[in-house]
Amino acid sequence: MKLTIIRPSRRKQSSKYIVRIAAIMLLLFFLCIGLWWLIPIQLLMYLFWRKIQKTDKRLYSLALTLFFSILALLIRIFAVGFYYVPSASMENAILPGDIILVSKLNYGPKLPDFIPGDYRLNGTQDIKSGDIVSLLAPRDQIVLIKRCIGSPGDTLEVKGGYAYVNEKLTPESSLIKLPYSLTFKTKDDARTITDQYEFLRGETIAFKNELYVVKALLTGEQAEQLKVAFLHRPIELQREMSTKESYRIASPDRKSWSEDFYGPVIVPKKGMEFLIDNDFFELYTNLLRQFEGVNLIKRDGLFFIDHNETLSYSFKNNYFFVLGDNRNFSEDSRHWGMIPEKNITAKVMVVLFNSDHNADSNRIFRTVQ
Repeated sequence: MKLTIIRPSRRKQSSKYIVRIAAIMLLLFFLCIGLWWLIPIQLLMYLFWRKIQKTDKRLYSLALTLFFSILALLIRIFAVGFYYVPSASMENAILPGDIILVSKLNYGPKLPDFIPGDYRLNGTQDIKSGDIVSLLAPRDQIVLIKRCIGSPGDTLEVKGGYAYVNEKLTPESSLIKLPYSLTFKTKDDARTITDQYEFLRGETIAFKNELYVVKALLTGEQAEQLKVAFLHRPIELQREMSTKESYRIASPDRKSWSEDFYGPVIVPKKGMEFLIDNDFFELYTNLLRQFEGVNLIKRDGLFFIDHNETLSYSFKNNYFFVLGDNRNFSEDSRHWGMIPEKNITAKVMVVLFNSDHNADSNRIFRTVQ
């Protein structure tokens, strides 16, 4: 009897080599960028894939579905996330209705909540000022999108709506939207101007004290355009400042802080020691209780931690100060204080599209800055 030897086709052999080469290249890439924790995940998925290839045809579809379900879950937990943005707090960088892609690989993903501790795996970069990030709000743990302004150890102050870090104006200030009022002598003048400039179209023209007023949120560049254009016209352009104290603002006692004038404050850094005084008590007590596990109390002008009088405190964690670009329509660190590093979950990378059918098509796959 003559035996026939069935050899695998060259196409199948070449595809196996391609898969192996791709797996090796991916492994080396993970090593180079420091994401060593992805290597065991990659190896397990590769072995699972090899196992599927040998599965009985009747179970192949089920095994393949299971493989891709696990892969999608791992990507969601460790790599990327997708969010719908409902509010205008980050205009103009991110608009209401935007669907955004966030990367967990940049800062390193946090382990799932069912695993004890707040351990974060290695990422490709550190969190830095200017990054737009997704974070868990301190009060209710919902996901918010804000811009990181102050890093651990920085001294931060908001003056006239603009943020200053270590006494220097932050680079993203040109993107910030602040409220202005435009005053006209006639309604026709107001209508002409609002029709002429796209960023003013649709704004309401109000009649007040025999004048016509348009209130609008403008970037610094837009405000300068109007100042130059209206240099010899009957118009007044005025920045509306918020100087009124608010119970919503996280500030030390007796400090007249507002949304437009806040600070200066020092953003705590791990190991940084602070002298405990009345200002420290008012500004950091909630932060200590919520994130440091420390109950600081004041009694007869003295300060106590665990019933022991104390004069200073060294922080256990790194903290960040975040703001919304649309300053007067954002709830952020001015209201609920600084956030620990563990609460920052990912870096916002791309606006995929806007769910509004009338949205600008240029926003599709737009990089966030």
